[in-house]
This record gives sequence, structure tokens and C-alpha cells, in this order.
Amino acid sequence: MKEAYELISSISVNFPLFSYGTVASYGRVRLHVQGSYFRNDIRYYDLQLQLNEPMQGYPCIAQALIPQHLDIARFYNDIQRALRKSLESTYQQNHQQKPKKIFIEIHVFCRQLT
Repeated sequence: MKEAYELISSISVNFPLFSYGTVASYGRVRLHVQGSYFRNDIRYYDLQLQLNEPMQGYPCIAQALIPQHLDIARFYNDIQRALRKSLESTYQQNHQQKPKKIFIEIHVFCRQLT
């Protein structure tokens, strides 16, 4: 779905991802922050691509779970990649099932200098 890929590509450094509700739309697709929840003591925002048109079943076509304190300026490419991966899983399944939830987990590695 071209509109979904265009919307995913619009996520950039100054994108307002961490407000609830619809944060952007393009054609028949909207980017929606559905809410948040905890996993392994980390709060994640539930970022979904949803269809704007009436349909039977689940309107979500891609889903990524984003850590609350993620630096969008530094990791927006990872957000795009997670949404694309979830979107591709939905269409591989012919949109018969919910999309795969893709968690973004950022691990900080510290190198000890000697």
C-alpha cells in the first residue's frame, strides 16, 4: 500500500509521535498513538498505522511499540523500519490477521576505556 509507505517515510527528526490520538495522515491511512503500557519496567507507546475507511475487523495495518524516552531525532529510522516490518507482515497474511507487534528496544552499550 503506497500511502502507508509514504506516511511511514514522513516520520523524521521533529515528528510529534508522543501525543495520543492521530498524529498524521496521508490518503486513506493515519498514524495513531493508541495508548501506552509497560513491558519489562519500560513504558511503550503503541504506534499504529490504521485505515481511515470503514471495514470489517481490525483497522490497524501496522504496529510498533516505541519506548517512552526514545530520542526520535536519533532513532526515527528504527521507527520507520519497525512499521515497515509490521506492515509487510500484515500483507503477507493477506490482512486476515492482526499485524505483528514490533518492539523497538534500545540497548545502551558502554565501553570501558583502559
